[in-house]
Amino acid sequence: MNIIGRRCFALLSACGLVASAFVYVESFYLPNIENMNRLLIRIGIGLVLITIPMLAFEPSLLTRTDFLKKFTRDMPSWVRPYLILLGLVVVAHIAWPLVQNGGGVPVLKDGQYLLNDHGRILKMLTETEYLTLKEDDVRLHAVMLIAGYSMPMFYWWFPRSDREAD
Repeated sequence: MNIIGRRCFALLSACGLVASAFVYVESFYLPNIENMNRLLIRIGIGLVLITIPMLAFEPSLLTRTDFLKKFTRDMPSWVRPYLILLGLVVVAHIAWPLVQNGGGVPVLKDGQYLLNDHGRILKMLTETEYLTLKEDDVRLHAVMLIAGYSMPMFYWWFPRSDREAD
């Protein structure tokens, strides 16, 4: 693929990353959760669409062994620590609600706000607690999309020597 095409894919990935960051920041300001979830779904579809060409050009990335090492070769030295740090942020966003809520998710059932764990009610929630937990959920998905869009952005921006010549 020529340099113009690569830069276009990198720009699309950067736009997805910025949109995900916008959703993350917006989640702190009492958003309409349903609208935010719809936006996250659209951004997620964009991530799938931008990742498919990356995997089509380099199917060897799908192997599990040394993925990050293979992915970041011929990229600047700061890319790998950035991706590791971003992965740790995602893990923190997953672990925090697990520790706080014991694995329960907020649900609205029969007009009541509940913390549900596979059909088992862990506790009754107030509306404020429910919204706070839903906002945490939006932030988790947004940070996962930020991490997801970072990879194709770097892939398309930094060509590797063993890929086709630009």
